[in-house]
Amino acid sequence: MTTATTESKGGGVFYGWWVLVGTCLAYAISAVGIYFFSIFFPFIGAETGWTRADLGFVMTAEMWVTTAGNLVAGWMVDKLGGRWTLVIGAGLGMVGLVLLSTMTTLTQVFIYYALITGMGIALQSLTVGGVIVRRWFFKRAAVATGIMSAGFGVTGAILIPMLTRWAASIGWRPTLMWTAIVAEGIVALYAALVVRNDPESQGMYPDGDKSATEERAKMMAAMGGKAFMGVGEALRTPQLWFWLLGFSFSVVQCAAFLGHLPTMALGLGAEPASVGLFMTYWLVPSILCRIGTGWLGDRLGKKRVTLIAVAISAALFVGAWLFVKTTGTLMIFCIAAGFFMVAPTITMPPMVGDLFGVRSMGTIMGTAMLIGGVAMAFGPTVVGMIADATGTYNLAFLFFVALYVVAFFCVMLLKPTKLGTPIK
Repeated sequence: MTTATTESKGGGVFYGWWVLVGTCLAYAISAVGIYFFSIFFPFIGAETGWTRADLGFVMTAEMWVTTAGNLVAGWMVDKLGGRWTLVIGAGLGMVGLVLLSTMTTLTQVFIYYALITGMGIALQSLTVGGVIVRRWFFKRAAVATGIMSAGFGVTGAILIPMLTRWAASIGWRPTLMWTAIVAEGIVALYAALVVRNDPESQGMYPDGDKSATEERAKMMAAMGGKAFMGVGEALRTPQLWFWLLGFSFSVVQCAAFLGHLPTMALGLGAEPASVGLFMTYWLVPSILCRIGTGWLGDRLGKKRVTLIAVAISAALFVGAWLFVKTTGTLMIFCIAAGFFMVAPTITMPPMVGDLFGVRSMGTIMGTAMLIGGVAMAFGPTVVGMIADATGTYNLAFLFFVALYVVAFFCVMLLKPTKLGTPIK
């Protein structure tokens, strides 16, 4: 029986926005989850005597698992749908973080956090949320991705300082345990009850607008009627490799910088209970960046906006190398960098749908992020090793600048494939 396809009329709210809320929740918790170990590391390090290099190794291992998990996540969102992928991811995240609250050795950290939590994060990550959003939105794909990503900024800005204060007052273990249970429980429940895989399955158009389907049909006609490109075909195009390198080398800075930021602030004289504030200094302006970048990407072109943000971010890290010597200058840098660093995570994922279509978008993104993420995961380890070897994070800022330069030229070389709309 065929379901009639409808638009949102009469002031009704397009159901895609409710789905977007679910991806916001999942992405926010998974993104904060990436940094749970570093958030609590000032307390864990004082308890165990572990070093900044140990922190880097744990984060790298977690990123490797998350990276590999993106391939699984992409396959699952294409085959099982986003709804159950998010539910399973939330379950794994809850189990891993609750177990982490009981750890006593580094081996347990690698199992509970890097392995179990890392896989749970992957199943709630940008790969899954980005695909769900791209299927529900066509004309407003970038701005919807920006709104989804802004959930991390809002949640992190509020939650992270609270976590460090709670950890200082009642202990990091109960703080982590109850945060995991409540947060991941909300994600699993909302995903199961509200999230749906695509508008067509609900008898709707993308964006709640029939013209979005018509525009997509015109795009397909320009491709010779081909609706999407498979993984094997995409891997044989230079576009995928330029996208992979450009994305990887423009976003590794976020994970490596934020992962070490609490310890960086501690080294400059901040109190353990207040180090979470420095993540808030970065996260609050990143909310505007996420939403504004999406809006600009849909209007000025995703490629153009990415290049501008990468160039400004590189310049800011040059400034950090020269001037960040105190908690005050670190605070100023965090605020300035928050306006630009996260932009590629908003503009570049929707490009995959533009370049290769949405049918296999999850698998293509998962495969690309698996390949690029293996190298990208070394970022936190390299930063930790630099800090331990020199006694400061100063030279790590130049390491980030070099990565941004590579990313800039890779994005600049991106050209449209035969499948997709022009990347402006």
